[in-house]
Amino acid sequence: MNLRSLILISLMGSTLAFGQDDEELVDREPIWKRARNAAERAIERGDNVEARVHLLEALRWKPSTEIERELLELLLEQEKDSAASTLWALRSLDQVMDSKGRGRLTDPLNQELGALADPARALFQQRVAALTELERLRKDERRAARRGFGQLLIVEWAAETARTLLGGSPSLKKTFGDAIERDRRPFIDAEAELARHVVEALSKLARTSLSKGNYEDAIRAGRILVGLNAQANTKGLRSDVPISMDGAGALGRDTVANARKRLRDKRKPYTLEELEMMTPAEQAEFEDTYTEFGFPAVAISPTGKYRIETSCGYETLLGITDTVELHHDRLVGWFGQDPFEGRQGLVRIVPDIQGLEAEGGTKWWAGGFQGGDTTVIRFAMGTIEGVGRTLTHELTHRFDGAIYRGMPGWSVEGRASWTGAAYGWSGDTEFVEDFATGGGMRDALYRGYKGEGKLKDILNGENERYRDNYTFGYAMWVFITTWEINDQRVFAPKVEEWMLGSAKPRGPLDWFETCFIDGKDGRPANFEDFQKEWNQNLDDWWINLPEKEEAPWIGKRHTSNNGGGPGSPLIYDRETWPWTLRRAEPLFGQHHARDAGHLLADLGQDKD
Repeated sequence: MNLRSLILISLMGSTLAFGQDDEELVDREPIWKRARNAAERAIERGDNVEARVHLLEALRWKPSTEIERELLELLLEQEKDSAASTLWALRSLDQVMDSKGRGRLTDPLNQELGALADPARALFQQRVAALTELERLRKDERRAARRGFGQLLIVEWAAETARTLLGGSPSLKKTFGDAIERDRRPFIDAEAELARHVVEALSKLARTSLSKGNYEDAIRAGRILVGLNAQANTKGLRSDVPISMDGAGALGRDTVANARKRLRDKRKPYTLEELEMMTPAEQAEFEDTYTEFGFPAVAISPTGKYRIETSCGYETLLGITDTVELHHDRLVGWFGQDPFEGRQGLVRIVPDIQGLEAEGGTKWWAGGFQGGDTTVIRFAMGTIEGVGRTLTHELTHRFDGAIYRGMPGWSVEGRASWTGAAYGWSGDTEFVEDFATGGGMRDALYRGYKGEGKLKDILNGENERYRDNYTFGYAMWVFITTWEINDQRVFAPKVEEWMLGSAKPRGPLDWFETCFIDGKDGRPANFEDFQKEWNQNLDDWWINLPEKEEAPWIGKRHTSNNGGGPGSPLIYDRETWPWTLRRAEPLFGQHHARDAGHLLADLGQDKD
C-alpha cells in the first residue's frame, strides 16, 4: 500500500462523517454504501488504488452476504493484475459455494482462478467433510462425557478447530455455526455437576489430609474452598454460582485454622537478624522452598509485635519484618495508645489476587483486608515502601477496631486512606499534621456528594457503592478535623466523642448530627447549614485546581507535602511477578479451579 492509500484511509473517516452539512447528517447513508459510492467514483476516474481503499472500508461495514459478494466482485476486478488477486478470488469462492460444496462460479471468478478452479472447489469440499466429521466427533464425545468430563475438552478443541474452517463462508456458518458456538462452551451445561464434583473432591481431601497429618495439603485444599466461598459471596460476581458453598466454605476455614495451628508449633520462625545474615545461596534456596501458602516463610518482627507469613519470597519477608513495627509505632503515636500490648498481630502477604480470596476476602478490587488481629495484603511488582502504605491502611483498621468500634464505613476507610498517605517513608515517626490533597476532596464532588440525598445516605452507611467510602471518607475526615467557621475549627473538638460513641445503638446519621450539628460553639444548628459549609469546602478544593484561582485558605491550613523519603528499590522476588495480575469482577471458580487442578494432579487424583 502506498503513501497515498494510507492518507486516504486516515482522511476517509473524517470526510464521511463531516463532509455533509447538518441536514444531510441527520439522515445520511450507511458507511458501507458511502464507501462503495466513493469507490465507484474512483473507478470512473480510473484510479484503482483509491478504489481499493474505499472497497476495503466498505467490506468492514458490510451489512449482508449479498453486499459482501457484490463488493468482492468489484474488488476482484480492481485487483486482477495484482499479486493478491488469487486470494480475493478464493474469498469470493466462499460466497458462492453451498454447505455441500456445490456452487456455480461466475465468469470473472472462473477466469481469475483458471486452473485453480477445480482444486479450490475440492478444497472447499474437504472443508465441508472436515466440518461434518468434527461435528460427529463432538456429539460422540458429549455422550462419552457422561462417564468422564475429560471428553468435554475434546469437544472444546473440535469446536475451535471447526470455527477456523468456517472461514468467510455464509453457507457454512449457517449450517454449522450455531452448533460450533454452543460446543465452544461445552462445560456450561455441566457446570453445576462439575463444580460439585471438584468441591466434593477438595472437601474429602481436606478432611483426609488433616486426619493423616498432611497439613500442607490440608491447607492448600482448605484455602481453595475458602477462595471459592469468597467468590460466591462477592458482590458483582460476573457469573452464577451453580452450587451452594456454605458448608464447604466453613469446612475450608476450619481445616486451614486447624492445620495452621498444628504446624505452628512445629516450625521456628526466622528472626530479622537471621534473615539479614543469609548468604546468596541460602536466599536462593529460600526462594525455591517457600512458594506455597501450605508452607509459607515465617518471621517474627524485632520486638515480637507481629508474626509475618508469606509465599512471596526472601526480600519481601525481610522488608516487611524490618518495617512493620515502624508503621505500628507511628499509629500508636497517632492514636495515643497501644491497645495490643502482649497481643501479637499476624501479617500475611500474598502475591496473587486469588490469595486474598483464599484468606476470605470478598472485595475483588481491594489490596488487602483486616480481620481482628490478622492483616492480609497482596504484594506484587512493587517496593517495600509502597506495600508499607497498604500495611498502614490495614493496620489503621486494626487500631480502629480495637478503640473505636462501630464507626460507619466512610469513616473507617477515610481515616485509613489518610494515614496511608500522610507520611513520607517508613522511618517517619509521626504523620504530617493537616496533610491533605485535592484528589479525594474533588472525587466526593464528582460523585454527587454535594446533594442532600446522597450525603445523608453515605453518612448513614446506606451508600450503594462501597468504594465511595474511600474518597468520600477521606474528604469528610479532612473536613471535620480541619474546617473552620469564623477562624475556629468547630467540628474538631467533637471528633473523639463521635468516634467513641459510634458503637451506641443509634443510627449513624443521627449520632453524626448529635455531635456535629448541635448549634453549639459555632457549629451549624441544622443539616441545611452543615451542608452549605461542606459544599463550600468542596467548591474551594475544586477552585484549587492548578488552572483555577487558588482558594486562599487551603495553602494556609493544609500541606500536600508528606515529607518524602529515600524510597526503596523494586522487589524482584520471583513470586511477586505473577502471571495473574489485577482483574475485574471474577467469575466463579476463576483461578481457584486451576489451583484445584494442580493440587489434585500433584496428589495423583487424575480423574478429579
